[in-house]
Amino acid sequence: MALDFGRSYRVLIWVSVIAVVLCNFVMMLILHFAYCRPYYSRWDFSVQGKCWPEAVSDATAYVQIASNVFTDLVGILNASCVCTD
Repeated sequence: MALDFGRSYRVLIWVSVIAVVLCNFVMMLILHFAYCRPYYSRWDFSVQGKCWPEAVSDATAYVQIASNVFTDLVGILNASCVCTD
């Protein structure tokens, strides 16, 4: 059984893969290590550190949620396209 999706759909799949990697891995990795200076002050409470405002963490959470909703919708489209053909 070979699934032959059109070019535009394959592009949409790759865009969703890139969005997941950027929002769920790269952005969280950057946030984890750049959020506080020195970065180990996040888990070593004996070190006094300076951190970004809480709004930055909230904004990245919303971006991550939006990217997950987008990729879920792409998955639903995938299932509906396969089931109706």
